[in-house]
Amino acid sequence: MTDTPEARAELTRIETEMKALSPTTDAWWTSRGRRNDLRDAIDPAWRVEHGFGTRPDQIALNAWPTKPEARWRILRAYIEDYCGERVGDLGATTKRLTALGRTKLGVSVREWIALVDQLDNDDAWFHVFRDSLSCKPYGAKRFSLMVGGEDDFHWTILTTDMSKVDPPVAGLTLDYETNKWKLVRKAAAPDSVHGSFPHITDFLRSMLRVYQGQWQPHARLRLEAEYKERARIQAALAKPIPHRFLSYRPPSGEPITESAFDEAIKRVRDAGAVRAVLGGRGGAQRLGVVRRRIVGTNGQRRPPE
Repeated sequence: MTDTPEARAELTRIETEMKALSPTTDAWWTSRGRRNDLRDAIDPAWRVEHGFGTRPDQIALNAWPTKPEARWRILRAYIEDYCGERVGDLGATTKRLTALGRTKLGVSVREWIALVDQLDNDDAWFHVFRDSLSCKPYGAKRFSLMVGGEDDFHWTILTTDMSKVDPPVAGLTLDYETNKWKLVRKAAAPDSVHGSFPHITDFLRSMLRVYQGQWQPHARLRLEAEYKERARIQAALAKPIPHRFLSYRPPSGEPITESAFDEAIKRVRDAGAVRAVLGGRGGAQRLGVVRRRIVGTNGQRRPPE
């Protein structure tokens, strides 16, 4: 597939149609595959300009239906669009899921195991989660869904609840004074994942909300973020900043003149990033100083003194 006007027109149509659909619908997931193929083929700069493929706001998790299957579709769509990991629709089959007996598990336990198996490599895992994979029995009565990075906190369900549709999750924390594990029944605070949750789906939604953005995004999203940042820089450079004029001489080289300043701005716009011209954070600060000193108080550039 190549980047053609026809491909861009098709992507525009599909993106528009999908925005009117909920990820809980079959139609959304039917269109998803073709949309992703087109996104991969089309210039990221053009896509970012039109808002196709960039990460959505976290309000995408605000819609919260009662049926667990609908919740899982929302969660999977969010992981695809916000985290960049294409995990697909419900019903994935994995080796761990087969070993545990797929038909004996409730929908949320089944979908949890399928999801963590799909993400079970370093890059993919840390695009989504902060803590570590567990997914095994813990003690005689509980099954651990995930373990904290310090190995002192588990998120667990009762083994007798594994066949339930969407069982509750309780924390299991290590008491360092007694070296024993204690059950945490208190509900987790809105800005924390340490506590209990009514359902597995609530636990995963909280994980995504609290920890998202603490790890490097997927390479696909980093590329889009770079184009978005370039557009922001270009827009900022296009705005005059009124300031009293002062002459300016760089640390090395000739004094900055109006024509030299315009050339510097042109090079920044062409590169799409301040660092490409002046190099590093200091360069960006110097360019800001130059701009303020060359632009007059009324927003018009003044000739150098």
